Amino acid sequence: MKYILLLIPVFGWGAIPLLTSGVKNSSVCNQIIGTGLGTLIPALFSWLIFKPEFDVGTFWLAVIAGVLWAVGQLGQYVSFKRVGISTAMPILTSFQLIGVPIVGTIIFGEWPDLTSKVFGVIGIILLIFGVICTLQMSSRTNNSDRKNDLLRVVIILAITTWGYVISDSIPKAMTGSVFLIFLDKPSVLL
Repeated sequence: MKYILLLIPVFGWGAIPLLTSGVKNSSVCNQIIGTGLGTLIPALFSWLIFKPEFDVGTFWLAVIAGVLWAVGQLGQYVSFKRVGISTAMPILTSFQLIGVPIVGTIIFGEWPDLTSKVFGVIGIILLIFGVICTLQMSSRTNNSDRKNDLLRVVIILAITTWGYVISDSIPKAMTGSVFLIFLDKPSVLL
């Protein structure tokens, strides 16, 4: 049963691009507010059930994480509008998979031994190669507007993905309850 519960976030976050893009005439702002409200509801239930205690410093870390999450969401939704989900999602995911280990290694001292670092760097290089291949496949068109949109999306995602990466790293730096960070994302939007 616990493994089934662990899959809920995978399906939930995986469905967000499809659900938000499926709403006709929705703006990026509406999509972010909808995602924030969709996070707020389970966050409030969790808060009522677990009743975590927090201090002012923890609260502001959660607010900062929420702002950075909103930046990441903004880049994601703008990218979906410009080039579509099937093109933007592999780039976004690759950038996150590159950024998280970099932050983990530099700030939190993960990959402590030489073997971990070597295999980690090889993995990151392979991810970068994958991004380049994805971009090459996506830009196979004679339409210069499409190529310009793809270049803009890569730049947008390269910048805004750091919002996701840092936002997801803040809970590891927190000394309070991890349930508090669950409230960070919608708190910025409301």
